[in-house]
Amino acid sequence: MKPVLAAAALSIAVLSSAGLVSAQGAPVETYCATLSETDRTASDGFELTDAASILRQDRANYHRFKRRDPGDDSDSTFGSAQARERIPAMLDRGRIDDAARRSIESGPADVCVDVHKRSLDVYLAAGTEDASSSEPVSSDGDKYPFVGEWDCEVGTFTFTSTVYNNGSEDLAINEIQEGTDGSYTLFFDDDYLITLSGFTGDTMGWFSHASGDNFSCRRIGG
Repeated sequence: MKPVLAAAALSIAVLSSAGLVSAQGAPVETYCATLSETDRTASDGFELTDAASILRQDRANYHRFKRRDPGDDSDSTFGSAQARERIPAMLDRGRIDDAARRSIESGPADVCVDVHKRSLDVYLAAGTEDASSSEPVSSDGDKYPFVGEWDCEVGTFTFTSTVYNNGSEDLAINEIQEGTDGSYTLFFDDDYLITLSGFTGDTMGWFSHASGDNFSCRRIGG
């Protein structure tokens, strides 16, 4: 693809993030909660053992049953049963580190939840042992493999966990979704998104869902 055409395709992604400025930066809202034994028991009496179900029950206890722990914050997203049903899928599209997941599932746990349009980021509350770093991480606890500077055929693309630079401007990353194949889809304003995949350490693939362009990228500087 000619550089001029690539630049035109990339110009679609001129962004000014009004929401999330990083995977954990500026969500729609954030709430914290104490996940107690009450939250690990479903409304029908069955024990809950997975983090998503416990998070959903916590919000049901808060909004519907008024069984609130002292550490529970309110939220404006999960007041209805229909909204709470989305919690497992939102968590699948978001991030939760191993320490937070273990704490939730073994209970009790003090956590905070960043609520985004499509996903949830869950992390241990500040002051909790093994609290997650402020640097967003992938589900296996490592930094995102795309972070760095890349030669992507038509130009030099640079990624942090919060910003994508297409060679001419900084574009704020609104959301990062990890695929089951190890790929990462980056969401921006105006429904623009790109997918990064095929990581070998020093190479990756770049794909634009808007234009269909594919570039092979090689890491610069190791």
